[in-house]
Amino acid sequence: MSEEEPKKNLHFHLGGVIILIIFVVVLLNVDLKKTIESPRFQSNMTYIKGKAEDMWKQYLSKPMLYIWNNLFSDMISKGVQQVKDKAVEGIKTQAINQINSIGTQGQSNLVNPQIKK
Repeated sequence: MSEEEPKKNLHFHLGGVIILIIFVVVLLNVDLKKTIESPRFQSNMTYIKGKAEDMWKQYLSKPMLYIWNNLFSDMISKGVQQVKDKAVEGIKTQAINQINSIGTQGQSNLVNPQIKK
């Protein structure tokens, strides 16, 4: 594959997948309420929830918290500071422009005394 040819990727969007699942469920005449409320389904969901919590506690929480505390918090605080600095700059520039425009209006009235406010 050369660099000029675009890569062909297959993208699944979550909304499309959900619509597809609903379509299949409707075609198969599955009663979702009975299925979700069944003891077997509830048992499976409890098992999956427990495994997900264990995986988070044992493997994922420490690296994710490290990344959050050391990388993202610094980037967020720097970004917020940049936004604040630019906002202050914008306010100062706007105030200076207003002062200058008032000053030029006053000077033009001195040059042309016929103009009345």
